[in-house]
Amino acid sequence: MSLLAFNNSAGKAASTISSERPPETFVAHSFDMLDKAHLLQEWDRLAQSMPTHMPFQSVHWNRTWWNRFKRDGVFFKDELYLLCVMRDARLIGIVPLFRTTIGLPGIPVFRYMRMLGADANLTEWRSVICRSEDRLALQAIWLRHMAEYKFGLFFAQIRGFTADEIAAANFENVGFVKMMLPSENFILALPANWESFKTKLKRNIKESLRHCYNSLDHSGLIPSLTVIGNAPVLRRKMELFYQWHALRAQNVGTVYHPDYFKDKKHRVFLDELADGLCPLGQMKLFELNLNGQPVAYRLGFINGNTLYLYFSAFDPTFSKFSTMTTLIAEVIKWAIDNRLKFVNLSFGRDVSKTRWGPLERQFYDALIGTRGIFLLQTYRWMAGRIAKLKRSIGSLRIKKA
Repeated sequence: MSLLAFNNSAGKAASTISSERPPETFVAHSFDMLDKAHLLQEWDRLAQSMPTHMPFQSVHWNRTWWNRFKRDGVFFKDELYLLCVMRDARLIGIVPLFRTTIGLPGIPVFRYMRMLGADANLTEWRSVICRSEDRLALQAIWLRHMAEYKFGLFFAQIRGFTADEIAAANFENVGFVKMMLPSENFILALPANWESFKTKLKRNIKESLRHCYNSLDHSGLIPSLTVIGNAPVLRRKMELFYQWHALRAQNVGTVYHPDYFKDKKHRVFLDELADGLCPLGQMKLFELNLNGQPVAYRLGFINGNTLYLYFSAFDPTFSKFSTMTTLIAEVIKWAIDNRLKFVNLSFGRDVSKTRWGPLERQFYDALIGTRGIFLLQTYRWMAGRIAKLKRSIGSLRIKKA
């Protein structure tokens, strides 16, 4: 199935579902429960069938994330909430959720439902997991399930909807809805060889590539690509990756990039991902070498026919050679040689992605909840006005003094 089919599946989904037996749902509160029911393999089968082919849908990503980031404190308690949809004793979809309860033990004050991967930056996309033709039905079931919370302070995040799917969503039974700004995703379709790919590039990126390779040649530097797929070796190489990633965050002379791996918990999370995904050939570390010396890294995940490019790092002493551009070019060559069909340049609009002329897709998120959420909205508005008033009074006192 092509990536375009994902965006065009909305009209097809309703007719596909309506002609079949109505699905049944249940909630699993542990991965072991699904494992004993032999449903984890079905989960991964569905994840691999999705044309998005991102790593964030897999069992291993979600299970590792939950084990690493769940909270079980006095005031904050997370509970796994895997919404499973079955038909004829077969898993046809899953919404990997967890519910956070805030309050004292036995006295819940606020409840918040999110998808697994609710971190600041590590998990870049979250969505229902199912076949493309079942997406509308799964999303409708998800929204109906969330709408059952009619009392108190409760809200949920819905993630990964296309524009057509948002338009088809039924929010009539939901007390509170707030749409969020869309997230952009950029994807390169790969031809049979590098020369065919390069001829279709825009003039500016062609000139940039020519400059990259010529500057290296004039300096006597020979580029080469090393692809690391062995988990222990990858983890060892990641130490240098983290150092360079942190240096990039400290560079005030360019566009600011946070140090996403400053927290040790985030580094441990990637190590655990490598242990599970490297043996399957699904996680790679791409290393650009100049005369045998490492100068840049890019993490990647392979799912189906797609390479998803994740975070990067580079040695700033070689930045004048635009090593990241050279690395991306070498990675694209590698993907073509290995008969992959797509390279996903990840989320977020910036020139390092758009200059390659990729296909752009947009996904929408929303907050939905009970009408009690309006009280929180009112409180936040009043708090903002009071803070502004205090700042104004403070500035007046300074002027008078």
